Amino acid sequence: MIERGIVVDDQLRCEDESAIYAVGECVQHRGEVYGLVAPVWEQAVVLAAHLTGSDPHASYTGSRITTKLKVAGIDVAAMGVKGPEREDDEFVQFYEPSTGIYKSVVVRDGKLIGAMLLGDVSKVGLLTQAFDEKVPLPEERIQLLFDLGAPTSGQELQIFPMALRCVTAMASPKARSSNVSARVQSR
Repeated sequence: MIERGIVVDDQLRCEDESAIYAVGECVQHRGEVYGLVAPVWEQAVVLAAHLTGSDPHASYTGSRITTKLKVAGIDVAAMGVKGPEREDDEFVQFYEPSTGIYKSVVVRDGKLIGAMLLGDVSKVGLLTQAFDEKVPLPEERIQLLFDLGAPTSGQELQIFPMALRCVTAMASPKARSSNVSARVQSR
C-alpha cells in the first residue's frame, strides 16, 4: 500500500505484501515519512536483525529527529514537535526581530519534546541531550534557551532584562513559561 510513502509495519514489511521489505525516505511508518539519513540507519539495523534471525523480534518504533543545518546562511536546528499540542504543554519562545533570532522549546511531563533554533544554535548541544533524555531539564525552562550566569559587565546588566521582557511577552499564556520568566527576572 502506498500513501505518502510505502506503508510498512514495525518489522519494515510492506503492509500489503509481507514478503517485501522497505527502508529509507520512501517508507511511511506509523504515518511518518522521514527525509533524513538517521532514521534510515535505524531502520536498517532493525531489518538486518530481523532478516538474519539475530533478533527475529526486532522492531522499528519510529525515530526521534534532530536536525542542524544552514539554510540561506542562517543556522537552523529543530527537533520534535514545533509547538504546544496539549493544554498542559510548557512552551517558551523568544524572538528578536532586529537580529532574526528565534528560539523555542516545548516541554511535556518534564521532558523536552520539541525545540526550534533560528540564527543562534549555541544551545543545540544541551537541547539535543535533553531531547534524548540524557540530561535533566532545569527547573527554570528559560535556561534551555540562554546561559543565565551572573553578568560580568554593566552592559550585560542593561541588555539582560530587555531580553527577558521579550521572552515573557512571547511566552504562551497557557504554559508555565511566563512564570519561569518572571522568576528569572526577579533575580
